[in-house]
Amino acid sequence: MRTPMTRKPGRTAHVDAPTVPPAPRPGRRVAARLAGAAALLALLIAACTPPPPPPPADPLVARADGGASPSATVDLAPGEWADFELVLDAVRHFDLVYAELDTTQPAVVELRGGNYWTAIASSDTPDFFVRGTIAGVPQPRPAAARLDPNAIGYDLVCRGPCVIFRPTSQRFFLRVVNTGGTLLDADVFLYGMGFADEHEPDNDRMDDAPPLADGETGALELLGDTDFWYAPVDANVTFVPNSGGLALQASVFDACGLSVAGPFAGGTAFRVFAGETVRVRAAQDRAGPPGRSGYTVLVGAPTGGTPPRDPGCRPATANLSPNTPVATQFMGSGATATFVVTVPAGVRSRDVIQFEVGGSARLEVLSSGGSVLFSSTSPDVFFAGGAASMAPEVAPSGVAVNRVCGGPCVIVPSPASSYLVRVRNTGSARNVPLYAFGRAFDDGTEPANDARSTAPSIVGDGSGAIETVGDVDLWLVPFTGQVAFDAVSGGPALQAHVLSPQGAVVDGPYAPGSTFEVFAGEFVRVRAADPNRAAVAGRSTYFLD
Repeated sequence: MRTPMTRKPGRTAHVDAPTVPPAPRPGRRVAARLAGAAALLALLIAACTPPPPPPPADPLVARADGGASPSATVDLAPGEWADFELVLDAVRHFDLVYAELDTTQPAVVELRGGNYWTAIASSDTPDFFVRGTIAGVPQPRPAAARLDPNAIGYDLVCRGPCVIFRPTSQRFFLRVVNTGGTLLDADVFLYGMGFADEHEPDNDRMDDAPPLADGETGALELLGDTDFWYAPVDANVTFVPNSGGLALQASVFDACGLSVAGPFAGGTAFRVFAGETVRVRAAQDRAGPPGRSGYTVLVGAPTGGTPPRDPGCRPATANLSPNTPVATQFMGSGATATFVVTVPAGVRSRDVIQFEVGGSARLEVLSSGGSVLFSSTSPDVFFAGGAASMAPEVAPSGVAVNRVCGGPCVIVPSPASSYLVRVRNTGSARNVPLYAFGRAFDDGTEPANDARSTAPSIVGDGSGAIETVGDVDLWLVPFTGQVAFDAVSGGPALQAHVLSPQGAVVDGPYAPGSTFEVFAGEFVRVRAADPNRAAVAGRSTYFLD
């Protein structure tokens, strides 16, 4: 059984509020209040200052002719630029819009967002474009505001610097800069096109990945584009980029969505196993027309005697019982297993979901990409990220209102629909139980204690718990006197601060066992000394008397 937590002896009670307002505290608390007010005023001024309007810009009307005719012509001296506001009404139904400069002279085109002052993408070459600006190209300052058209295919290239983007309802600008030393006289093209990659946009999702087949093709036509390919059988695979095209990289993912091999450079052969998925993307933050961003898939018979990788996917369904495991897996010492935990609606409706492993183990809650979100090797504390260190094995214990864990545990607020959970057995070979259950906060003042406007008052004995990573508890002080701060032992270190009525820190930090002065209308803030730590209530409960 789990052992209920024992309440520690109370501290000195607070002093009743006087009938006259107290004098303000001298020294550092007055200075802190003034500094806090000045900082707040500066933030308000910054928030109320709108961005400057865009500079004057000529309209650049997009055409639906596949780039057969220009939308404008520029005539720029060295260092000069021209600004255009893009009119995309005629190409809203296309997948993509090309903004292209027909020149071989040094020049840059920049696609800019709705307020003009932020560059979305830039290009100084017909081969690719990059996110943001290009180093060395002078940027405008607010104070200074002033192909074959009939075919869509994998051989399509730009005439000069170009950017490709989706024709959304957002407001766009195009800036054309002459970065050379001679006069630039060039046509500007703005036109709609379809995806050259026939698998777009479905191949952006792992669940809709097309099957790997010899001779298939793809292209990375937009910044951030990621192509997924599903392996129906074991095979050797090579992704060959177009000649002179973007550098590619490929990575292999198992059925859990975790990376198991790679990244492999374009042109490199590698092994995949049935049920795995390959992700292809640009090696750098670049994209380009299909003639430069395209690639061909080569698929051959598997070679070598390498056994299949462990898919690591074991399904489990979360429940509402802290005593019923959602999975039990026999694991040797040092063995690792990954679980895909589905969370039903009835569990998602609870305040938190608690993951727990019986005995000595390492427990990790992962992102969909396999990075560690939370980890624990102890029943007493868990961490954001993978910072958990080893702790001794403990016997399973019972559940009470002030619960403790029977092994490593992690608590996540606002449960999602599914989680990846990885368990490594650090004990002897055994059956390892995994628990995943929804429950209410053990801290009855959650979530009201997360904001000053809804903070509970310290009346008599106040108590709370730091059950989730990043949790911060606020308490309103309705009296002037003293507050005693205490906490249970064995969990993460906690600390308390005194805040002004406006939320500025005016005193602290104080460790458990401290007594400190407060004024009516102030707040006491309690949190973990390390904001990346938290624990079950039986190890993170604190008291304010």
